[in-house]
Amino acid sequence: MKIALKNSLSSLQDIFRKAMPPRTASGSTISTSLDIGDTYVKAISIKRNNHDVAVIGFACEKTSSDVKSTIKYILSNMPVNKREIALSIAGRGVVLRYVNLPIMNHEDTASAMAFELEKYIPFSKDEVHFDFSVLKKNKNTGKMLVLIAAAKKDIIAEKIKLCEELGYRLRFIDVNPLAIANYCAEIEGVKEGVCAALDLGSAVASVDILEDGLLVLSRDIFIGGNDFTKKISEYFNKDFQEAEQIKMTALDSAVASSLESAMSNLIAELKVSFDFYETQTNRLIDKILLTGGTAKLGGIVDALHQSLGQEVELIQYNPQKLTVDPSVDMQRLKEHFNYLIVALGTALR
Repeated sequence: MKIALKNSLSSLQDIFRKAMPPRTASGSTISTSLDIGDTYVKAISIKRNNHDVAVIGFACEKTSSDVKSTIKYILSNMPVNKREIALSIAGRGVVLRYVNLPIMNHEDTASAMAFELEKYIPFSKDEVHFDFSVLKKNKNTGKMLVLIAAAKKDIIAEKIKLCEELGYRLRFIDVNPLAIANYCAEIEGVKEGVCAALDLGSAVASVDILEDGLLVLSRDIFIGGNDFTKKISEYFNKDFQEAEQIKMTALDSAVASSLESAMSNLIAELKVSFDFYETQTNRLIDKILLTGGTAKLGGIVDALHQSLGQEVELIQYNPQKLTVDPSVDMQRLKEHFNYLIVALGTALR
């Protein structure tokens, strides 16, 4: 039996609630979220009206050495309800694990997690906040797939402190793969088949596999846009900023040659992830949805399609899937939409 994505992940929406100050429900349909990346700080505000979602504000600013000032500037120009925001986290102090366990009730699963958590994560139980959700049950095998999410306590405390110092209250903290899966389900309508969402960031690429709308595998690959930029810099003898500009132009033969080793490494890691999933499930990846800043690299869609043999689609703004308030700069939203997927997926919770 498979459980709908939203229901199966509902217990993880407030995964780190126990670490956060108590709050009262605002009842507002306006939601604002932050995604603090290595290169950009992204934020988005949405408004719900029944089943319709409208973007009413967004920002995408370069991450500076003074991140707090950057966030303060962004939020001062955003429609934020009652100074409440949500944010998403990722990185080496945040882990998701997918574990097959014998089918049991919630209480027994919670007890098993309390005693066996350290078998599945690379941290001491005392170091982390964690929670779990049963994703699906297979009565034929007597097994259930359980998603465990954990983040180091100091990371959570740091985010809470940052928001408090800025004068905002945290509604909840999400984790990037869950935010991306939420976006894919709600906006892209990923309900059937096997879809891999590939988020190409500046430092890390993350692969999230959705099976019939259900998030069943997540993996970080420590290859990102900065690796591509460094290869271009070395090949053309340019500084980092000049190489970054070259990276975002058309992928001509010279640029493609400079990126060959980095691209090969990325594709090899993707094949490992896809092969693992396909071996475990006897199902094939039907489509790859591409997002993140590095997804704007010229020619990357064709390069991935040719190397992996799957349909590759660049996530772009689609007015049939998401409406925009007239006050929002539509052209700028289209240009930056790839950067906003994590923040949007978080705001949609």
